[in-house]
Amino acid sequence: MKRILALAFLFFTIALAAHAEDLSLSGYLKSEYALGVKTFNDVHKFKNILSLSGEYKTDSDLAFFASTKYWYDAAYELYDKYDPAKHYMGHVQRTDWLRDCYLDYTSDKLDIRLGKQQAVWGQSDGIPILDRVNPFDLTEYWLPDFVDLRIPLWMINIKYAPKVDSILQLLIIPDFEQSTSAPPEAPLAFRSYKKFDAFVDWWEGLGGGRKVGLDIYYPAKIYKGSAYRTT
Repeated sequence: MKRILALAFLFFTIALAAHAEDLSLSGYLKSEYALGVKTFNDVHKFKNILSLSGEYKTDSDLAFFASTKYWYDAAYELYDKYDPAKHYMGHVQRTDWLRDCYLDYTSDKLDIRLGKQQAVWGQSDGIPILDRVNPFDLTEYWLPDFVDLRIPLWMINIKYAPKVDSILQLLIIPDFEQSTSAPPEAPLAFRSYKKFDAFVDWWEGLGGGRKVGLDIYYPAKIYKGSAYRTT
């Protein structure tokens, strides 16, 4: 369903661009590198990023915006020890290359944004307070900017201002994504996940099964699907 929505919005973008009178395009190409603190010859990240975005405004109150980002991390080609995490961390997953993609309607009292977007409810520097509408991509901890940390969702965002300095907002979110983080085999994984992964391996080495007294059953790699997203 998400792929169909993504293709439909891209087709709509191309159709608008063909008749564009007020079309703006922007983008960037950059590389990011990271080395280990203890062993500086251990490359933790060698990510190459391509980002493109465009906005088309009509003579009326409508505007269409779309942004895409594709990246490839060559660090997972350098070391065999990263192979278990390569599928999840080496390239863009699923339709995540499509970031924001929405149609805007603006007026004096009513604003409507329809499509894949980020809804921000406020934040302080480096700490999200009420900014919890979108899930977070924590595969690189909290190091990236918040606009890159948030995972956009398909939603309907309606804002109505009946009076000056007053806003009523309605969010309709049929989409769902969970926050994600790096798998235990990745260099930027949380220490707790690495410890839990080591415990699961140890438990499987004993034959697995039910742990007496704790009533906890550990199938193979139970963390998959909860610690990070799968395809």
